[in-house]
Amino acid sequence: MFQKMSTPANWQPGDPLVVPTPASQDLIESEEEAKAKGYEYKTWYLRYKKQ
Repeated sequence: MFQKMSTPANWQPGDPLVVPTPASQDLIESEEEAKAKGYEYKTWYLRYKKQ
C-alpha cells in the first residue's frame, strides 16, 4: 500500500517520516494498533514511521 509521508524540518536520511493525520475519526487507531504497524506513536495526529 502506497502512503504519502512527510519529512520533519530537521530530517536526515534514515530518520523516521511523519505519517499523515487520519482523514476521519473512524480511521484513528489506538496506540497499540499503530505500534503493531510500525508507527512511533506520539498522539493521534502525530505518528512517525521508519522508511
